[in-house]
Amino acid sequence: MATKKLTTLEQLKKLAQRTKTELDELDVHTYSITKAGSAEEGFIATYQLMQDGETPVGDKINIPKDFLVKSATIETVESPDTPYSGAKVGDKYIDFVVNAKEGEGEASHVYLAVNELVDTYTAGNGIDISGLNAVSVKVDAANAHGLTAAESGLQLGLASGEADGAMSSADKTKLDDIDTATDGEVDEMIEEVFGAAE
Repeated sequence: MATKKLTTLEQLKKLAQRTKTELDELDVHTYSITKAGSAEEGFIATYQLMQDGETPVGDKINIPKDFLVKSATIETVESPDTPYSGAKVGDKYIDFVVNAKEGEGEASHVYLAVNELVDTYTAGNGIDISGLNAVSVKVDAANAHGLTAAESGLQLGLASGEADGAMSSADKTKLDDIDTATDGEVDEMIEEVFGAAE
């Protein structure tokens, strides 16, 4: 049969007092993570685990640059080859600001020429491209003979006594039905009307 040991309240108080004393004698430290004033080369930020706020513990924690974009704006080239090689005055480009630290002037810029994002087309025979990149058909009004370009497409009006244009099928039929006189028939008609031909 097991022996029961009884603990008095006084004994419990003594045990608690002894435990508190032992804890007070322990060398307890506080730890914190501190961000370095400037990051190590090639990193966007550097942190250090500190003991009691003054003693570095372990290796530094470096946060690599991962090209986080802070902002992006569309700009126009004002000087040749500026801000990137091959830039032409008037070209559009996108200026990406990456890994920028507020107030520290450590922003990096990545430039992307807009003309590299799209195919470039130039005007050719019968094709015109405006400054706003609108593609249209060129019509030579002086030699169009009734041809026009409208919103619905190219149009060729019918010819009339006052304007050039296309011939209708009815007019073509009339022309096809006209008999052409031979030279001999023409001479006979002249002789009949004006007398003997000389």
